[in-house]
Amino acid sequence: MNGRGFDLLLTLNPGVVNFTSAKVGGVGVSNSTAGNNFAVSGNRPQQNLFLLNGVEFTGAAENNMQPGGTSQQLLGVDAVREFNVLRNTYDVAYGKRPGAQVVIVTQNGSNEVHGSVYEYLRNNALDAPNYFDTGSAPGFQRNQFGGALGGPIQKDKTFGFANFEGLIQHLHQTGVDLVPDNNARNGSLPCAIVTPTPNPCPASGVAFVGVSPLVSAWPVASPNASDFGGISEAFNTPLQTIRDDFGTARVDRLFSTKDSGNVIYTIDDSADNTPTSTNLYSTDVESLREQVASLEETHVFSPALLNQATFGYSRASYFFTGKPTPGTPAASLPGFLAGKAIGAIVVGGSAASNPTAQLSLAGSQ
Repeated sequence: MNGRGFDLLLTLNPGVVNFTSAKVGGVGVSNSTAGNNFAVSGNRPQQNLFLLNGVEFTGAAENNMQPGGTSQQLLGVDAVREFNVLRNTYDVAYGKRPGAQVVIVTQNGSNEVHGSVYEYLRNNALDAPNYFDTGSAPGFQRNQFGGALGGPIQKDKTFGFANFEGLIQHLHQTGVDLVPDNNARNGSLPCAIVTPTPNPCPASGVAFVGVSPLVSAWPVASPNASDFGGISEAFNTPLQTIRDDFGTARVDRLFSTKDSGNVIYTIDDSADNTPTSTNLYSTDVESLREQVASLEETHVFSPALLNQATFGYSRASYFFTGKPTPGTPAASLPGFLAGKAIGAIVVGGSAASNPTAQLSLAGSQ
């Protein structure tokens, strides 16, 4: 479980495919969930239902609503007592979605005190640079820490359990922007890309004026970068930051030999600042908060008759926006029009998010 996301255990079951790395969207992208995506028995990820102590564990994004924070992990493995996946046929206790029914039950306290404290560290000390890195491996540090404690509140009667897990990550992501080359910044374009093509062609290219405020919205081309005729490359390693805090608390009570109950509250609060994949000067800002509360009472009427009543509350909130990357030159801010909201500039495409644009997207949308 790299990252301690216990939903990765889903793939131990036959017919389950984790295609998170191949999906569109992800951390810092508005059009998909931040958590992992699983196709179960050929169903879409949106068709899976996660149940936390019998209550729907709601995710939050524009689609693919699977639970998980901006860390792309479903945290809290130390708080999980039971994790089960129902893939095809369910009894009448399950429904609503045709995909997998993922059943999660949290840990409870007992008459003995049990606890744990931990911290995990990952960094780039042993990482090798990839093909697109221009030097050593970009900086990376992930701290994962937390603790769990369970025990008696009143011996043989009332028990408590609590768990907290935090994740803090700083990752420099290697990026390549397609930007105006130095000639374009100086006001000239190659004749080959101008219509109609001038004949004869000036040695300095075709001069154009009045676009310098727009040109400055893109980073400057890197030294020795490839030139594609008016377009060049700008290599960068902008910083992505992620914070993910998970907590759960549970109290169990034995009222009698035939009556018991529990109350449980779980929250996952996370946020990230992720430079866009298309331009160093713009950053996507995302925050998620998922909460589940449940109240359960179990009564034994006879050795053959038991009733379990569960009341639950589940809520998820999601926020996404764009902003200039901290430290961006004022002249290059995506919201460079005074008094206007942050916008985006696209060249060669029909929409700001169109990946077929000739130049990388400038700005956030």
